[in-house]
Amino acid sequence: MNIEKKRKKDKRLTRKAALWCLAGLLLLSLPVVIKTFTLAPADELPAVLDYYLEEHLPLKNRFITINSFVDYFILGDAPGNDVIKGKKDIAGQDRWYFYKPTLKDYRHTESYSENDLERAAGYLSELKEACDGIGAPFILFIAPNKMTVYGDRYLPDHYLSQEKAAPLSRTEQLVSYLRENTEIHVVFPENELKKAAEERTEPLFYHLDTHWNYLGGYYGAKSLLREIPKAEQLPDVTPDMLSAQSGPMFRWNGFDLVNMMGLEGIITEDHSWKIENCPETTVSYETKDASGYDAFYTYARASSDARDDRKVLMIRDSFGTAILPYLGACFREVYSPYSAYYRMDMLETERPDIVILEFVERDDALNYDPERWR
Repeated sequence: MNIEKKRKKDKRLTRKAALWCLAGLLLLSLPVVIKTFTLAPADELPAVLDYYLEEHLPLKNRFITINSFVDYFILGDAPGNDVIKGKKDIAGQDRWYFYKPTLKDYRHTESYSENDLERAAGYLSELKEACDGIGAPFILFIAPNKMTVYGDRYLPDHYLSQEKAAPLSRTEQLVSYLRENTEIHVVFPENELKKAAEERTEPLFYHLDTHWNYLGGYYGAKSLLREIPKAEQLPDVTPDMLSAQSGPMFRWNGFDLVNMMGLEGIITEDHSWKIENCPETTVSYETKDASGYDAFYTYARASSDARDDRKVLMIRDSFGTAILPYLGACFREVYSPYSAYYRMDMLETERPDIVILEFVERDDALNYDPERWR
């Protein structure tokens, strides 16, 4: 018996054992099952079954966790429908995992229609006009997906053998349209991040999370600062500036891909990096609440002794978190509300010198209608 056949046989045996465990759990609930199904009308049986499994299956959550544990640690699979198990890194130590819904961006299978592009351009132009009204330049910054940066190197081969469905990805399509048809300043550092990922041995993204780490955020911030006139530029990263980090960026949430695989609280470490003293500026932070969760979903304000006394307002999603320390070190003040917390009247109350709207590539530009912020 060859290795592959043995692996398939072991997998079948494991699943058979899991089915016997499930049967045992169902037998424990047999009295409730009989009572439930004999009282239910025939046409409602499917809904009753769903309700029963959701509410009465003993140890359901524990069983799901055990199944995920077996898939990940014993069978070497990626549990769940939204996670792709990729290849190991060059050193052969850490395996890469990817968020499956971003395949549409990677393979260019989803595009904006002409009407969608016009609407998105209208929304973003309206936001730019509001910024123009207070004399603040507006910059749209789009953070690339993890799969965009590392997919060519670490996705399974059967994904790499498939041709792109269109010449441009949805985000490349948007960037091109905005540059040709509007005066919006767009920064999409896709190529900069790919180049940095090829040149560095340290990962720019977490292996077990969809987000970039602080090293990836550094390259994102560097690309952004390069587009801001007279902004202080970040120094090159030297080995002595890097410090190892094993925990997630969002401690209250853990690693999001781990959570999708049903292994929350079981896998708690991933090899990552943080940059110290880049640049050497003292930065202090103010948030609405000391809890990382509440600060993330409300706002953070960074103040520093930077030479550049301008104030920046950065409307952000989760990817903006890894950019904030670098912007905070380069400008005297950065006010950074989460996009769902932001309101248009903040332009008047904060009176920023520069406004940045940041969102990740997998997001939809049509979500940024200024009406949502009024």
